[in-house]
Amino acid sequence: MKLLRWNVRGFGSLRTTRRLRYMLKLQNPQMVFFMETKICKNQMEKIHRSCGYIHGIEVDPDGTGGGLCLAWKPEVCVMLRQYSKRFIDVVVDDTDVRGQ
Repeated sequence: MKLLRWNVRGFGSLRTTRRLRYMLKLQNPQMVFFMETKICKNQMEKIHRSCGYIHGIEVDPDGTGGGLCLAWKPEVCVMLRQYSKRFIDVVVDDTDVRGQ
């Protein structure tokens, strides 16, 4: 399984979104994790859905810092254990995607 993690600057801007789509096309990860997004949950959801990551967990930023997003493709099985402003804890069953 391939996972892309990114400490995002300018998340939500057109330039950053284009760069994100380019990276996702090159790497084709099954999951993506974004840190320090500084944008609201609704905007994060729109971006990850537009990139083909249908499922996701978004955490709003706290003031001028923070913001998290974990998103994954439909073939990945993810079970949320817990989350807060500082972390997202999940269990991933990647038995179906190992051969890809």
